[in-house]
Amino acid sequence: KLHYAGGGLERDAIKLSDHSDLFHQVIDLGVPGFTPREWLVRGLWMRQGIGSIVTAYEDVEHEDFTEQSGKYVRASSLAFWRF
Repeated sequence: KLHYAGGGLERDAIKLSDHSDLFHQVIDLGVPGFTPREWLVRGLWMRQGIGSIVTAYEDVEHEDFTEQSGKYVRASSLAFWRF
């Protein structure tokens, strides 16, 4: 509910393997004249040593989520986290 209350239009997650998922979300930023932004990101994670987990998120292309010309602007993001 929070995603949609904050301008979210679409949200999906697909499990790719035991250590990766595909995340798709579309958000209307609420700025007049801005086309909604669409993110398509693969998340990977693995344990490193005792008590440490490394995660990485990168942009990807996927046949289930082709770019829809003019409907959304494909956004970009990249993250690396160690817990």
